[in-house]
Amino acid sequence: AAAPAERALQSKVVYKVKKGDTLFSIAKRHRTTVASLKSWNRLRGNAIRVGDRLTILSSRTAAAN
Repeated sequence: AAAPAERALQSKVVYKVKKGDTLFSIAKRHRTTVASLKSWNRLRGNAIRVGDRLTILSSRTAAAN
């Protein structure tokens, strides 16, 4: 079955948290928001640890501009 058009534009990245990373720095690097990161990963607080794996959804269209 073919995926809907908007689905094809989204890519999913699994990011492994490194020493010194914060939700803010990760969000900034991937051009998204802390709120989105927390939503995608079901995080209740702002605490992340080295080695955590965070799912990041990015839109291909945003990168093209």
